[in-house]
Amino acid sequence: MVTDPEIYVNKVFLNDSRDMRELPDQSVGLIVTSPPYFNIKDYALDGHQEVAHSKSDKGQIGDISDFESFIEELVMVWKECFRVLKPNGKIAINVPLMPMLKAELNTHENRHIFDLNAAIQTSILKNLPDFYLLDTYIWNRTNPSKKLMFGSYPFPSNFYAQNTVEFVSIYVKRGKAVQPSKEIKEASRLTQEEWVEFTKQIWNLPIPGKGDLAFGKHTALMPEALAERCIRLYSFVGEIVLDPFTGSGTTLRVAKRLDRNYVGYELMDSYAEIINQKLEEKVCLKSKRSPKAKIAIPSIASIDPKVIDRVFLGDYQKILNKVPNSSIDLICVDPPYNMKKADWDTFDSDSDFLEFTKKWIKDIDPKLKPGGAFYIFNTPRNCSYILGFLESLGYEFQNWITWNKKDGFSSTKKKFLPEQETILYMVKPGGTITFNSEQVRIPYESTERIEAAKKKGIIKNGKRWFPNEAGRLCPDVWTISSDRHVNKIAGRTSKADHPTIKPLALIERIVLASSNPGDVVLDIFAGSGTTLVAAAKNDRKFIGIDSNEGYVKIAQKRIKELK
Repeated sequence: MVTDPEIYVNKVFLNDSRDMRELPDQSVGLIVTSPPYFNIKDYALDGHQEVAHSKSDKGQIGDISDFESFIEELVMVWKECFRVLKPNGKIAINVPLMPMLKAELNTHENRHIFDLNAAIQTSILKNLPDFYLLDTYIWNRTNPSKKLMFGSYPFPSNFYAQNTVEFVSIYVKRGKAVQPSKEIKEASRLTQEEWVEFTKQIWNLPIPGKGDLAFGKHTALMPEALAERCIRLYSFVGEIVLDPFTGSGTTLRVAKRLDRNYVGYELMDSYAEIINQKLEEKVCLKSKRSPKAKIAIPSIASIDPKVIDRVFLGDYQKILNKVPNSSIDLICVDPPYNMKKADWDTFDSDSDFLEFTKKWIKDIDPKLKPGGAFYIFNTPRNCSYILGFLESLGYEFQNWITWNKKDGFSSTKKKFLPEQETILYMVKPGGTITFNSEQVRIPYESTERIEAAKKKGIIKNGKRWFPNEAGRLCPDVWTISSDRHVNKIAGRTSKADHPTIKPLALIERIVLASSNPGDVVLDIFAGSGTTLVAAAKNDRKFIGIDSNEGYVKIAQKRIKELK
């Protein structure tokens, strides 16, 4: 990672901003950008969308044809933005609504509109929980395009609103700001009139015209006044302002004029000339990058064969010492809940329980491969803390699975009866994620409708759909009766070998979805061995550990019976 500011400050890298390796962590004070407008604009054409100035590149974010994939690729940029942004730093994202021509996207009787601002907001808040929405401004374009949207004009009832506004949403990174010197504060001061005008939520600004150096050369110009408001409101003199989609260089030009430093990324080499003109010096360069080193993933052969397909009694840490880092494909654990079910499930306080939980997660974390799946059972309340801790370690959230077990923790008339448990599904970043959706389809609920659809199909989004013989894709609410509920005798719960046995069908769903035959599954709270049985039954390898001798014997017996 680059550390010398002279290497990256006041430069524009002609590289993809999904990887901003040239910038150190927490080096940028403010980000102001306007990302591609999906594939509405062809950035290889001039400002009039007529003459090509460069070749289209299907690797560009702006050339992705599927909207959901487009949003997912943008998340990669936002993650890099989060990394390089200082604590309490801001990111301002300018985007419009995007009405689609029916000739390009025909989903229903009227035109389809993509709300890019809402889609980006949802993706940021979902994938980057330490980004918070701070404000949203509306840019009212006072000189909108003369291309009118007619709809059913001149008759009701399908008039289309003219597309005359864009959004500027401001997000803030969690953390305390470092206060600048008194001199810097004074140099960055806004007048009362500027403060009142800039913080009005509607910004009445014209689209740049012929006075902009990039007029006719770039297809989506940002007004310098818009960039100025963002920079004046959210940065101090001397800070670095980043634009990961530099375009014609407006943000950087304004940053320079306002005595800020700047850095930009722009994938289209053809914009280099206009960027250099706007900044009045040659600032564009192509960063020579060597391919990122691949992480060496140990194979199963690197694991001591004496620990494979065995259940161990004792301290999990001693066994983990024999397991190489990044060698486990799937971790599935049902740890203590602090529900006072037994001595091993009893802690003096919530804080003691959480410290215990954090410790075992930290101990087990190095053993999981990049891209490996991590499933944790617990109460919804406990999972809310565990989720935040795992994300602080870099884990990526996949699902909050609700297990409807048809059996309450306890009987109560003072609140709603809790009949569900939470299963957190997380993945470790940096590798290929295994998810076998076809292996875990579930039966359709509406059998009569599905039987009819097998013959004639069902019209969905203008296409004829036929049901899958294996059933529907698995949702994140799992209705599987608990063993306790299934094994009731005359309506009464019978004593089980273990107080919290999980149904084999439940664990098999996890094993089938997030591992492949031959993969290694780890459970350091093996209990009665359900995870290990599910692994062995489906041709996976396993390593099981538990501190209770009685439970280990039960697990060993179940595995022996399976063989």
